[in-house]
Amino acid sequence: MSSLTATATEATKFKTNEWIYFQQSRQHSSRAGYVKTARRDGGYHVRLVQNSTIVDVERVSASDARRQMRAVQAVEQDAEFKAHAADWRVLAHDREHGGGGSGKKKKAAAADADAMPCDAPYVALHEALRKERPSGTKNERRLRLGTFNVCHLGGGANPNPPEKIRNLAAVIRRSLSDVIVLQEVSTNADETVALLAAEIGGDDWGFRLSDATGSSGPAKGECYALLYNRTRVETVLGGEVPAVESFMYDRRDTGHAAFRREAEWGTAQRADFSFAGASAARLPGFFRLASCSGRSLVVATVHTAFSDAATRRQQFRALGSLLPSKPLDCSRCVFALLGDFNSNASNTEGMTSSASFAQTKFGKALADELTQRCRFSNVSNHHDATSWGGAHYDEAYVQADAVGSRHSHVYPIQRRIAALAREAVRKRRPGGGGGGGGGGGG
Repeated sequence: MSSLTATATEATKFKTNEWIYFQQSRQHSSRAGYVKTARRDGGYHVRLVQNSTIVDVERVSASDARRQMRAVQAVEQDAEFKAHAADWRVLAHDREHGGGGSGKKKKAAAADADAMPCDAPYVALHEALRKERPSGTKNERRLRLGTFNVCHLGGGANPNPPEKIRNLAAVIRRSLSDVIVLQEVSTNADETVALLAAEIGGDDWGFRLSDATGSSGPAKGECYALLYNRTRVETVLGGEVPAVESFMYDRRDTGHAAFRREAEWGTAQRADFSFAGASAARLPGFFRLASCSGRSLVVATVHTAFSDAATRRQQFRALGSLLPSKPLDCSRCVFALLGDFNSNASNTEGMTSSASFAQTKFGKALADELTQRCRFSNVSNHHDATSWGGAHYDEAYVQADAVGSRHSHVYPIQRRIAALAREAVRKRRPGGGGGGGGGGGG
């Protein structure tokens, strides 16, 4: 890609439109990007590819640039450059079209970025995952819940990529999850999700798709999905689950009367998650699995804005609206909030550098509120990366009485899945020592 040739510059001195590598910290992977603006004070506004979307980091100080930014060199033969080949193409298009613009154009670009399909090859990771040790051990008296952003599953020109489905199924099986909620599912993905459920566990796994997460923009074509092991759910809940109910958050009338009673919905003031049509303001969703024994499981899920930090801040402040108004009796109803919070997406609320949501002032305030109001706690390990790029995006809130001292964890860990992917890609190359498989990183 000769059009992306970049020359070396003096350390920490970058020019507008120059290609760069950006590494937020040693715990994060390097990201491809370019300098949108070189400021007079020595700082920079840069645009980066993160999780296959372009995001702005509007203020990188001169001192941070010395630690976080590197020039791109020896492009054609450099292995690091080749690893970001798809990112350079996206960035070149972005740079040619003004880098997101401003005002309404910038908001539209942010919404489009949230909806951008993942431009990544799918490799047969499921073959390697069969040999990986499962995640912990199964407790027959408890359900294991999971959350997974599946990156526009069921959409695009190839809605059922076989390697992606096999990869996702392998991760879910080896994680020993009994119930898993998915974000970024296409609204017409019934066939795709059915294939995924069958790949995980045949007829023993059921699924349910939600309504669209919004009525306009990218949210109109996107929904949530819940997959569950029928036998395990019915065993733990103590009776048959005739059907899984799904409904979207509504400020005044979420779900139905039975749900609101068992979930202690009460009369608490609820936020309006549409935020007057803000870009990428997806509505949260709820899934209810009610057994004939009278015991139920409620899984709430959310997918906050990625590129639009202002909308994401509003969503963070309103998260308390998704949970009960007072403590629940977990022998009657178990309630969990799981999802892609984009928790560490350039999130610097009250911090000197990017941090997970739970570590910000809003996250700490929410923790205090939920502890006092309904005894819910965040059980995520915020040192675990939940994204390919090494950031922690996903969160899990569960009532303390139901989860005890347990905490959530990531499977497979980011370092391991990256190593497996590199090996799978090596085998796909001519002379790489193995037959090709099609694509996928679940």
